[in-house]
Amino acid sequence: MATSSAGPAVVIRPMIADDLPVAMVILNGAILTSTATFRTDPVDLAERREWLVGLAKDNYPCFVAESIEFSNRESETTAKGYINTVEISLYIQEGFRGRGLGTKLINDILPEARKRGYRTILGEFDSSALQALPFYHALF
Repeated sequence: MATSSAGPAVVIRPMIADDLPVAMVILNGAILTSTATFRTDPVDLAERREWLVGLAKDNYPCFVAESIEFSNRESETTAKGYINTVEISLYIQEGFRGRGLGTKLINDILPEARKRGYRTILGEFDSSALQALPFYHALF
């Protein structure tokens, strides 16, 4: 898909099943050590496989950057007022943060979301993640 100039060349591409073990570790790290997600229990590989199949079935894009981060869209709610609205989630493995990979992933996923007919994109975080506010402010 695209490459980033943040350190070594990074290829942004759609997630495949082979990426799930690393994506699961990244997500479970966020679940156990932060409030970046409102999940409280770690996920297993079977759940992640079902999740990826569901995303594809429901036409939600999901991308990886060399299996060190992932970004996806999920429907915010089934309420009719949220038609064409999705939520963006971005998880970057510790040690790879601050290298521009999150910006690259979001810049790649936004046109894909528009192409699929999404008009409103929601992102949420709580007060323990206020350091992310400048990142999102700069994007939009």
